[in-house]
Amino acid sequence: MEGKQKTTRNQVSRWYLFPSRVPKGDSEDHVQAWIKVLLARYGILFRDVVRRETLAPQWGELLPTLRTMEARGILRGGRFISGVGGEQFAYEETIATLRAGSAATKSWVVISASDPLNLTGIMGGGERIPAVGTNRILLRDGEVIGVHIKGESTLFVTADPQEKDLWLRALRLTGAVRHNVLAQASAWWKSR
Repeated sequence: MEGKQKTTRNQVSRWYLFPSRVPKGDSEDHVQAWIKVLLARYGILFRDVVRRETLAPQWGELLPTLRTMEARGILRGGRFISGVGGEQFAYEETIATLRAGSAATKSWVVISASDPLNLTGIMGGGERIPAVGTNRILLRDGEVIGVHIKGESTLFVTADPQEKDLWLRALRLTGAVRHNVLAQASAWWKSR
């Protein structure tokens, strides 16, 4: 019995050699990597967007690195989006794109409410559309113009009957069928 160690319940399988906590490595590199991921996803970083990301470091952990990146000229800080409180950070190219603006293209798309593009309730005011896979959002030129929640479709703008029918069908349908409707809608827009 001498020299024999007691085996704990956690050491029963081959995973007992795996460390209980994996170190993150250099925390500055870890935070910068997250900042790059979030900027690629959203374009502009601010507290409410980061709050949605459950795996990302918290805003308080990102902020010192964001400020350092701003001081080094890698990012710009400021207030780029109205209606959003707190500091905002973006690459110079993103800010130039925002300043250039975009002409209304009459393009529209239906996204799942679980898509990261669901920024309802965070930007532009209005209610938050719950991030449930069966809920859908109709966007025209980036503006929410309709939703499908709990089996009910609602449009927030007036439209001619053909346009309204296309939008409502696109909100109600899923998968490949919706892609077919969107292709029809695209052809219809081009013919106008």
